[in-house]
Amino acid sequence: NVDPEWRDRRIVGGLSSGEGLIESVHDATTDAAGEVVAAGVADKRLLVFEGELANVLKNFERSGNTLSVVLRHAWDGLTLRTMTKRPMSATAPHVSMIANITVPELKRLLTTTEAGNGLGNRFLWLMAKRSKLLPDGNPIPPDVVAPLEASFTRAGEFGRSVESLDRCGGAVQLWRDEYGPLSEGRPGLAGSLTARAEAHVMRLACLYALMDRQCAVDEPHLRAALALWKYCEASVRYIWGESLGDSMA
Repeated sequence: NVDPEWRDRRIVGGLSSGEGLIESVHDATTDAAGEVVAAGVADKRLLVFEGELANVLKNFERSGNTLSVVLRHAWDGLTLRTMTKRPMSATAPHVSMIANITVPELKRLLTTTEAGNGLGNRFLWLMAKRSKLLPDGNPIPPDVVAPLEASFTRAGEFGRSVESLDRCGGAVQLWRDEYGPLSEGRPGLAGSLTARAEAHVMRLACLYALMDRQCAVDEPHLRAALALWKYCEASVRYIWGESLGDSMA
């Protein structure tokens, strides 16, 4: 209910190709004279929700599939383009992705190529397990949902008015202290999959600041981001351990 337009129209699944992803956020198409022949997608926000990440990982292996490259460019905030017979582009897209997969499937299907070429470390890997049995369900009470909904609504309205964020207060020195360890390379497959630690942490800290309706990242926002990142790192180590990503080794 915070953003019905996004909820109803901008959450998709069935990701199979780079071209398909670009088409979901594409710009208007013009002819040689500059006349618009096909309208573009006005809302460049897109959440890709995949119940089975395994299906997406299998598509990476198809000859000529550009999905991996397009996903990497989307994470970087670059303009997305195709060079096919029907060229398309997507300017200023805002693409996010949530996916589920079991540990055995992930270890089998995430190839060393995708782990090492920068795709794997553009994801936050979070190990999740069931904490309790709820045979009859346990819906969240309305009196708990209502204040959360109101808080998210206010944060969304505030976030749309902010053009940039800086660091302030204790976050300035804390970031300087943590930046070195975060950006330092680590060995093995786990090291490859956590190689964008500093970028992830600062993105998370900015989200926490916006949720607090603040125009700058303060120390509590950065500490919260660091705590979540430590859990992501622990998840990666739990899944891949000391693996080097080399079957011969």
